[in-house]
Amino acid sequence: MNNKGGSSKVSKQKYDLWNRIITTRRNICQQLMIYDSKITKRTVFCLAKGPEHPKYELVLYDICSSLCWISKLMYNSDGEMKKLSAQQYNQRIFDGYAENADEVLLILERLPDCESILAVASDIFRKMQTVRLLWCHMIASTCERVYIEELAAAFEYVMCHEALPDPLYAYEGALFPCNYADFHWGKRCFF
Repeated sequence: MNNKGGSSKVSKQKYDLWNRIITTRRNICQQLMIYDSKITKRTVFCLAKGPEHPKYELVLYDICSSLCWISKLMYNSDGEMKKLSAQQYNQRIFDGYAENADEVLLILERLPDCESILAVASDIFRKMQTVRLLWCHMIASTCERVYIEELAAAFEYVMCHEALPDPLYAYEGALFPCNYADFHWGKRCFF
């Protein structure tokens, strides 16, 4: 079956009510290689340009759609359905392209009309770190299904707040942090 990211074989189980795609761990890692730089560069774009940019909403939707696709991929390990850990998603999607403020600066330098944003590369990197933690935790959850709108709301929450602490969760599979008092998955900051 042809999937969104490539031509690797995946099989859909009939009993799966959450529309998960059952594949192999290896195939999940291959899918992440298809998306990694795209997700990272577009996340930096959205953080840098903000909702004022005419392509912001489209680019954010594309990122969240890709992450939603990735979140559906699961593999069977000894009879148990699993995903990669949040740390593994974080490493495989973001680490090769935005490990530090200097790498974020390199991405920013390639954006058109970026001169005014170069000075805030460290701020963008800091927000990127929080977005990474939130998103990777969300897509790694095997207890909850993640939706595009939830991923977008998490992103915009980070954009609207300065100096957020690392997210904490009430239980292991929770999608949303319990230490962000005013966070609500259905509430977008800009739209």
